[in-house]
Amino acid sequence: MNRTNIEWCDYSWNPVTGCLHGCPYCYARRMAKRFGRAKDLCNCMKHLLAYGNFPKQCKCKINLKIACPGEVFPAGFTPTFYPSRLDEPKKLKKPAKIFTVSMGDLFGEWVPQQWIDAVLQVVRECPQHIFIFLTKNPARYEDYEWPANCWLGTTVESSYTASRLVCMSKIKAAVRFVCFEPLLGPVAKFDLENLKDMHWVIIGAQTGPGAQTPDAEWIQTIIGQAKAYNVPLFLKDNLNWPEALREWPERMKCL
Repeated sequence: MNRTNIEWCDYSWNPVTGCLHGCPYCYARRMAKRFGRAKDLCNCMKHLLAYGNFPKQCKCKINLKIACPGEVFPAGFTPTFYPSRLDEPKKLKKPAKIFTVSMGDLFGEWVPQQWIDAVLQVVRECPQHIFIFLTKNPARYEDYEWPANCWLGTTVESSYTASRLVCMSKIKAAVRFVCFEPLLGPVAKFDLENLKDMHWVIIGAQTGPGAQTPDAEWIQTIIGQAKAYNVPLFLKDNLNWPEALREWPERMKCL
């Protein structure tokens, strides 16, 4: 568990790392390549990236990496479980906002249920903390009952992935939010109608090599729709937006 520079949380906690979405802009993959051991994807993982599912008779789901204590990205960006990190939130002396699995996607289709169950057991045992989750596969949120100390979010990069907002509207959680980061294209007002079911909106720009700056009109459209539905807005510093907006979900007022 580490202190983080992410403006909307205090710590990042990574009992699971790695992801198979294959996003070309992924900062986590860059870090895994820098600090971990390089490892090529097997053919089954390549099939998942290409077609969205594992091939028949694939055993990769049960052979994903389990790390030993002290290991860091032992299999590169291959999804990896770190049992030795599970108790880290219990060691914090003060309540904190914890971004859970910032270096992967805990709810990717490839993640074994046992890994998720182990993480959520710790969440239930630490009601003093807020655990913030973010996924590109929000449909899997529906498989669980969520404690009150969980904030559930999804990433939307443009209208191309805005259907995730529809899925989020069905989720029962204390806080539902959407993170438009990196914002890579416009999101149509029609798609943004689903913001009425959100409790929070985050907007941020792409970072890293070859970063694409979002168009001001894209940002303003999201801001306008969020304000129309009275949804709190949190604009990341990397947007360099002239209006400072650092709003929090209504639930924060009760903490």
